[in-house]
Amino acid sequence: MKIRYNTKDHEPSARLKSVIEKKLVKLDRFFVEEPEAEVVTRCIKKTAIMEITVSCQGAEIGRASCRE
Repeated sequence: MKIRYNTKDHEPSARLKSVIEKKLVKLDRFFVEEPEAEVVTRCIKKTAIMEITVSCQGAEIGRASCRE
């Protein structure tokens, strides 16, 4: 799976990147073609926001977001 990171206001740690990659690799078995994932992370004040968009062959398959 190709993973692109788009960050705003900070740089994600190596640990965070490894956790994201470990989770997203599990999705590979559902696709014949290699999927792409775009991970957007940003911090607004003390709130961390992460959005993940998975697409395959140019079509958006799924999108998820999380706030902490």
